[in-house]
Order: sequence, then structure tokens, then C-alpha cells
Amino acid sequence: LDVLYSYKDDSMFPFYSETVYPLDSVKEKRKYSEIGQEILIQSYSHDILVYEKEFSYDEQNRITCYTEKNYEKTEDDNQKLKLQYQVQYEYVTFDSKKFTNEYYFENDIKTGEKIYLSSTKYYENTFFQDDIRIYSEYEDGKKTLEITYFQEKEVRRK
Repeated sequence: LDVLYSYKDDSMFPFYSETVYPLDSVKEKRKYSEIGQEILIQSYSHDILVYEKEFSYDEQNRITCYTEKNYEKTEDDNQKLKLQYQVQYEYVTFDSKKFTNEYYFENDIKTGEKIYLSSTKYYENTFFQDDIRIYSEYEDGKKTLEITYFQEKEVRRK
């Protein structure tokens, strides 16, 4: 295991690091913000990018977006990559920074959301293919309602 850290000037935080796992032919590269937050993590296998994580932050240093990407080699050229799968989480903080709504995406398709109504109450929507959605309400951490929709028409209530 070899780890290399790179610093700018007199910074106490690195702006870049590289970890090499020689037995597995794996390399991990990381980029950091000026205050040491991870902004980008890339994993390589045999010098080919296979996985990456990206982070965005707001002025208060809270994560606002987190994206993971998996890559695979193309069939016609092993050195070229295509995006195999991507998942993204977006966070929106509101109401004097007490609550953070969450939005989930898979391959740029919205698959879920968690929306706060108060400090003790929120709802979740989970979206599926074929126009199916499950709506759930929670209060004090307990599920109080679940409704399944098909083409936005209620088909089941628990």
C-alpha cells in the first residue's frame, strides 16, 4: 500500500491524494477542497477508471449533491469507457437550516424523495417504472400512512 498526499503552499489540508494497492492493480485518486472536504474520488483498475464519487457543498459546508458513477469498458475498445450506472443524491436545506429534503436519482431518473413538513413529520415518494409510486408519511419516526399509486390513481392504502 502506497499513499501520496499533495499540498499547496502552507495549507494544512491536502488538495490531492493517491493510494496504490499494488497486489490488486487498483489505484484511488482523491481531490479535496481548500478546507479538506472530499470533492472527487476516482478508482482505477489496471489504470482504467471504473468508479467515481463526486461531492458538492454549500456555503455552510453541508453536502448538497453526491453522485456515484460506475464505468465499464466498451466492447469495441477496452481503453474506452461507458457509464454503466449512476446514482445521485441531492440535499436541499431550508427553514433556518433545520431540515434537509432529499432527492434520489438513478441514471438521471428520479427514483425517490424525502420531504420534511415539520421537525417530526415528513413524507417519502418512491418512484418505480410503469408509472408506479409509493407515498409514505412518517411522524416521530413511525410510518403513519402508505399509499400505492398506479398512473397517479390510488390502488392501495395501508
